Amino acid sequence: MDVHTQINIDLKSLGVLDSPQRKGGESISDAEFLTRERCLAESRLIKSKIMYKLHQNIKLTPAESKYQKAWKQEMT
Repeated sequence: MDVHTQINIDLKSLGVLDSPQRKGGESISDAEFLTRERCLAESRLIKSKIMYKLHQNIKLTPAESKYQKAWKQEMT
């Protein structure tokens, strides 16, 4: 039996576009860029996990619920 799942995600809600520049156009150091990219990647991973759990009706952990609440507030 083939099972297919369709998930629609607003990609804009996952974060900003990746760019090695700050607002204003000045360059940032390699260390700053890598730190920011790591944070963005972690954020996207957490958000993806939350979306998956919600889609599969899996209970969120207390930390995930707190993150989801903060995420919702940031989006509004």
